[in-house]
Amino acid sequence: MASRDVLVIGGGIAGMQASLDLAEMGIRVRLVEKNPSIGGKMAQLDKTFPTNDCAICIQSPKLVEVGRHPYIDVLAYSEVIGFSGSIGDFRVTVHRKPRYVDAAKCTACGACAEKCPTLVPNEFNFGLNNRKAIYKDFPQGIPSVYTIDPVHCKLLSGGKCGVCAKVCQAKAVDYTQKPYDEEFVVAAVIIATGYELFDASQITEYGYGRLPNVVSSLEMERLLNASGPTRGHLMRPSTIRAKTRLEQIEKQLKKAERSGDAPLLESLLREQQRLQEHVHKY
Repeated sequence: MASRDVLVIGGGIAGMQASLDLAEMGIRVRLVEKNPSIGGKMAQLDKTFPTNDCAICIQSPKLVEVGRHPYIDVLAYSEVIGFSGSIGDFRVTVHRKPRYVDAAKCTACGACAEKCPTLVPNEFNFGLNNRKAIYKDFPQGIPSVYTIDPVHCKLLSGGKCGVCAKVCQAKAVDYTQKPYDEEFVVAAVIIATGYELFDASQITEYGYGRLPNVVSSLEMERLLNASGPTRGHLMRPSTIRAKTRLEQIEKQLKKAERSGDAPLLESLLREQQRLQEHVHKY
């Protein structure tokens, strides 16, 4: 008997709605998303036109519904790598990347991220703040599971750490996970991959990427968002970075004082004074 399943590529608002519509008709859906959580660009927005409602308030019920629907299989952190066949009989190969966290055990309590010592620029917020090496893009993200960044995780990069595994009461951290491929036979495929942002640095007169306080529209959305890097308080990126650097200097000053490194101490104090003036000015 031919499969009636449908594969949806892209877990943004369009892919989610398509999956829900199909699932309500009794059709099994495989929803493939390359990021650790579904939600897409809409999850990064603050308010939406024309009602000015909060974007995540509109999207959150759909996220929950997609995650719970018995006819929808969410294949997050995955990518389509093979495609063949014809209408009514497509064979699709999906590459499943390891999270290094057991989705069946993780309770998303956040203890691992709280204790993780590694800070990484947060791509979800366009580098305007930092995240940990074990992270969730946003609190409402589905699947509600943390993901370890193998590039920045000290242990997975060959160093010593393992803090997240030690503090995880659910014993969900699994450093032995491996990538694998899965093949599905589906009757139809919906491509809802959304869009990528235009590289504004190509318009040189705007100074994007050269001037620190020139931002894109989506970066502005993150600055305005209550779950963004400044919790909705509008601040210039240069001020945000200055505050982050001041926090780092505080730690470095303590180390320099303990070691008695006078030249380093003097250099750090000068930098601290300069940054404090910048922060207080703006």
